[in-house]
Amino acid sequence: MFALAAFVFAACSNESESTTNEEGSNETLKEEVTAIHDEVMPKMSEVNKLKNDIMKKADSLAQAGEEEASTRLKALAEELEDAGSSMMVWMRQYKPADLNEEEVKAYLEEQKVKVEEVRTKINTRLEKARKELESWMEEQE
Repeated sequence: MFALAAFVFAACSNESESTTNEEGSNETLKEEVTAIHDEVMPKMSEVNKLKNDIMKKADSLAQAGEEEASTRLKALAEELEDAGSSMMVWMRQYKPADLNEEEVKAYLEEQKVKVEEVRTKINTRLEKARKELESWMEEQE
């Protein structure tokens, strides 16, 4: 009888430890998702500034009759707009809901992938826009 009680206690204890470990793992995942968001969110003002700067340059090129260059810059501005929008879309849909621990883990893993994609898109497009503007500035000198 004592052995049976000890077995039941051990089983319950292991289940409790498993739940605690999963909760800790989920909390770590949530912190990772939040950290990625917090890393990228401050870049949104640069995304908007570069987009506006590029559109101004594109407009001046169009007025000067340089349609090909203007079109290329407008496409780059649209890429920046898309990158910024992807962050807004991700933030609107991110809602850690009341799910069991296993479902929360799956949800957070999915959200981590999504926000990593947003980060990559924003960083890639910012770099491309910076380089494009730098090349235009060098040509002006």
